[in-house]
Amino acid sequence: MYKESLSASTQDIVRGCQEFFASKAKNKPFSHSYFQKKPEYTVCLSGAKVPFANAVWRHQSLNEKETHHVIDLFEKQEMPFLWWDPPASAKQSHTLNSILIQRGLQFSGYLKAATTSTHQKLASALPDNLTIRKMENTQDLKMFCQYIFSLYGLTAELIDQLYHVMNQPLQDTQEIHYIAYDGQIPVGGITVSMNQMAGIWNFITHPNYQTQGLETALMLTALATAEQEGYAQAMAMFMPGEEVLWNACSWQEICQFPFYMHSGSISAKVPNQLIL
Repeated sequence: MYKESLSASTQDIVRGCQEFFASKAKNKPFSHSYFQKKPEYTVCLSGAKVPFANAVWRHQSLNEKETHHVIDLFEKQEMPFLWWDPPASAKQSHTLNSILIQRGLQFSGYLKAATTSTHQKLASALPDNLTIRKMENTQDLKMFCQYIFSLYGLTAELIDQLYHVMNQPLQDTQEIHYIAYDGQIPVGGITVSMNQMAGIWNFITHPNYQTQGLETALMLTALATAEQEGYAQAMAMFMPGEEVLWNACSWQEICQFPFYMHSGSISAKVPNQLIL
């Protein structure tokens, strides 16, 4: 298994990411939600028709039949999903990559994984008009989802699906959410997940507020929360070009994950003998 060749930090990040996705699927927020963990791969199908709510994690080499079977699990439900390959330092399979593309997955680049200490000495200074509030209940969570995911351009229907996916992790205190306000107007947000490793997710601010110290303040709030919960380190994933968002809190890149995206629509026909 590829994990045997990874550093301890990389293994912690892999585990933290998988736990974050698994928490959405294991709770079965919808009847078609599905979770399966095997030596070769992990499948997390939350049931929300949003790519970043569903995932396949490849742990080791898959043969052609297994690869088609995993993709079929999502296509039968018309569910978009992300396919995560092992970190870029691990050996990649050109044959597998060809199958993924044949089945309609698009290579989307590399997600950078980073860690930092939750104990930060920076001071968080916000203008008087800005405040950061913790989301305390399901009604708060609904407001968080409506604001954060509308910034990603999602429809009301998809936002409602994500609310149902995120509700149980909130009840189980596996996730804590914050919204930043200018008066009564939401202008940013962040999520802290707490499993075996603390994680930072859903980090976004309105473009008009990205030069007022709000991003650093949100990040420090999330890291302080993780520290209060007993975590010495936190992890996060970010795209190339987003490094400026993380510089203030001394994030250190650990590895990069190649990932693919599938729209959920039926892809190229598969030979009958490969359909399970």
